Amino acid sequence: AIAGIITGLFYLAISGFGISTQRSFIMLTIMFLSILVNRQALSLRNVAIAAAVICLLRPETVLSAGFQMSFMAVIGLTGFYEAWRLWKADRAVESIRSSKLLHIPKKLLGYFAAIAATTFIASLYTTVPAMYHFGRIAPYGLAGNLVALPIVSLIIMPMAILSVLLMPLGLEYIPLQIMGWGIDLVLNAAAAVSSWSGANTAIGQMSEIFALLVSAGLIWFSLWQKSLKLFGFIFILAALPFLAARPGPDILVGKFARNAAFRNEDSQLVAVDKRRSRFSVEQWLSANGEKTRLSASAKRPGWKCKAKICTANVKNWKIAYLYDGARLEAVKCPDFDIVIAAFPLRGKCKPGHMAIDRFDVWSKGAHAIYLDGANIDIRTTMNEHQWRAWDTIPVARRTILINPGAKGK
Repeated sequence: AIAGIITGLFYLAISGFGISTQRSFIMLTIMFLSILVNRQALSLRNVAIAAAVICLLRPETVLSAGFQMSFMAVIGLTGFYEAWRLWKADRAVESIRSSKLLHIPKKLLGYFAAIAATTFIASLYTTVPAMYHFGRIAPYGLAGNLVALPIVSLIIMPMAILSVLLMPLGLEYIPLQIMGWGIDLVLNAAAAVSSWSGANTAIGQMSEIFALLVSAGLIWFSLWQKSLKLFGFIFILAALPFLAARPGPDILVGKFARNAAFRNEDSQLVAVDKRRSRFSVEQWLSANGEKTRLSASAKRPGWKCKAKICTANVKNWKIAYLYDGARLEAVKCPDFDIVIAAFPLRGKCKPGHMAIDRFDVWSKGAHAIYLDGANIDIRTTMNEHQWRAWDTIPVARRTILINPGAKGK
């Protein structure tokens, strides 16, 4: 147990102190200490202690995908196996004696059943944070793990350890070759499963309330015992009205105004530029439930461009996007409801409703515009969250030149 703690600490040091690795190390240490004092090694108390330590040391990670997925998976698995152990104890389940001929098949069946149960529980508990953060679900994870995990456990990891032990003698070649063969098998299995229809399903940005309620229900299943577990369904049933993806904005403007997109009649996003702000626009597409690339989005009909001036009609609102270098004399600003410019307009363009230029996105961040009849709702990055002590309010260059002591809060 002591050697295990030291080995875990060494791995933590070389792995970069990731959240899931920290959680694993804390739980591993508690488990080995429990073994040393002859107490129950694996329980939800271990998970609670690990979560408390990480929350005290790095509270900001609670909102990260790594923290949520790691702890959800462990809560689900620990709760499941605790319930399984109690069920066997209550029923006084005794191992059925079998002949030596049936011993090996029985062990193999139990091994694959454990993999299937572990994969199913872990996938079930990590589905919600995966859907919320990445807009993806992997419905065939069970099939992939049933093939990959035995190869990893029986071939790759033993050969990896053996190759390290044989390296001082210069005899690591054969174990490494076998390990490489096992890795190829895992990659081929992953490629085969990912090629199935619907293996990587994109979904729209889900409601926060839905994610919170379903997560609360799943955690309830793990925390409580016997019939009290059934109350977890109350949270899940309460989440169903919020299942539908929240309506997305009609127009999106990137934080540097280098690209913009509008939602067409088919609820697809149409980008104005096929190259700029690739990462941001593809995040918009993912949140919209699309697996489309930026270039494909920009090819959709909607924008009409000429001489660095692009125009579109969105819900009967006339929109204009001006590239840097566009001639304002060629734009009849009053004829448009909304004008988006990748450069400072300095009050020289006054459309019917609003103008968003490089200064606006610099001071307020990316813009999301919701159009509802004659009404318009604008949400910006800066306005969507409360100000925190470490936030910086942009200060205009002219203000700095006039008052060099001026600083953002």
